[in-house]
Amino acid sequence: MESGAIPEDSITASSFTGVWHEPYRGRLNGVAGQAAWVSKYDTIGEWLQVDLGEMKRVTGTIIQGRYVADEWVFPGSAGRHIPVTNLLNNPVYARYVRFLPQTWHGRMSMRAEIVGCDTTAVVPTCPYLLGMESGAIPDGSITASSFYGAGSEPYLARLYGVAGGGAWVAEHPHTIGEWLEVFPGSADRNTPVINLLNNEVDARYVRFVVQSWHTMVSMRVEIVGCNTTICSDPLGMESGAIPDDSITASSFHSADLVPYNGRLNGVAGGGAWMAISNTIGQWLQVDLGEMKRVTGTIIQGRRNTEQRVTSYKLQYSTDRITWTTCAGSDGSEMDFAGNVDRSTPVTNLLNNPADARYVRFLPQTWNHVMSMRAEIVGCNTTAVLPCLYLLGMESGAIPDGSITASSVGGLNYVPYRGRLNGVAPGGAWAPLIYSIGQWLQVFAGNVDRNTPVTNLLNNPVDARYVRFLPQTWHHVMAMRVEIVGCNTSLPSVDSLQFSQSVRICLGWNPVPYLMAASLHLRSMMLDMSLTAGG
Repeated sequence: MESGAIPEDSITASSFTGVWHEPYRGRLNGVAGQAAWVSKYDTIGEWLQVDLGEMKRVTGTIIQGRYVADEWVFPGSAGRHIPVTNLLNNPVYARYVRFLPQTWHGRMSMRAEIVGCDTTAVVPTCPYLLGMESGAIPDGSITASSFYGAGSEPYLARLYGVAGGGAWVAEHPHTIGEWLEVFPGSADRNTPVINLLNNEVDARYVRFVVQSWHTMVSMRVEIVGCNTTICSDPLGMESGAIPDDSITASSFHSADLVPYNGRLNGVAGGGAWMAISNTIGQWLQVDLGEMKRVTGTIIQGRRNTEQRVTSYKLQYSTDRITWTTCAGSDGSEMDFAGNVDRSTPVTNLLNNPADARYVRFLPQTWNHVMSMRAEIVGCNTTAVLPCLYLLGMESGAIPDGSITASSVGGLNYVPYRGRLNGVAPGGAWAPLIYSIGQWLQVFAGNVDRNTPVTNLLNNPVDARYVRFLPQTWHHVMAMRVEIVGCNTSLPSVDSLQFSQSVRICLGWNPVPYLMAASLHLRSMMLDMSLTAGG
């Protein structure tokens, strides 16, 4: 589009206003004519269409507003000049691409580009047979929702298989919902098998639960991942990078309490967004302008009066149509802790970061009236480096004492023998009993005497006294510590004083202080218990 490789007559539209507003004026960064395609009618259903000339792999789009006037399509563009890129979650093969504006500023005007590549340039990078036909995937790695009987078991579902009945057959073969599942484990004793998670998780403990095995339950493992603290930048509420018209709400009380006054540390107008009615179901919504990795939120109360949200739910979306509510570990919708005063920011980090363009705050409880200021933290999705680092089983960075198991088959099969490519006596971890449910667990603790390790409580507690009870240690029991939390009554983020009651919580932004406000464990302190009372 921008380069002109797509000819003018390949760019068409449902309508256009007149001369100088033709469809081919809608090229990214175009300045010819009136420097945009402008539809004749400002109604939903109008479209701009591009013929790519042949089948292409389409991976995303870029749009802009009109060059010579404040007219643009949103929530695509945030202004008339700034290009906004949207990458498709699932790339498609197509010759024709059509843009259908849903909302706009001024007039329905736009300039656009389409990104992708030739279909011939998409080289299959993973065309290998993984072992169903060859038998490299063992029988025990093939499971199903049910099977009809002897001769129709899941492992008979191998390509070109002739054993038994020659296929897997479900117990209810005409019922939608039956399934066949293959999870490749090891095919021999030496070749590592890598299984990447469909949905990455943030975790401290990882447990391998054995389901099937060859001869004996024995294994050596590694865990693949990365540090979770690399994606925690403010995304533009406080700085103003998110424009006013990208901040909307279900309602607002008055001209001084409009949605865009709900910026973190904002002092404009009435110093917050306030809903017109104090009822559950009200929301404050932020359009991030493009897909971002969202890792948490920060909220505040109203600047000049004791009005604040004390708990809220969080939703996110890629298209403003389908919304997902953040859930807890049990799968139920999660209520995030809100403010205890009008000024102190409260940070809540997501257990499972989300890729989203739209974020919605839904207050659940509040003090006096529903008022809030907010920020969203995360990073550009393009800045999320592949999270594929070996975390320390093979290298030894994870110490022996951090590797535990349900049982041990003998001195040569202790849990720490279960390191990837390990060759120490026994050569693997093996349990005492070969039964489904045996497990190997890895807890990545301290690996040296200087690097701080931070452990945040799943459920914050109110306490005056905090006690550390070492459970394992390296050489001798020695440690240096800090406690992370906030005062239960005063809006302060200073170091905690033992002479007053404190709340061990995330009632402040931990990111700048993460290294300072950590549990400093001298030597390799592998595990500990924390009890609190008061």
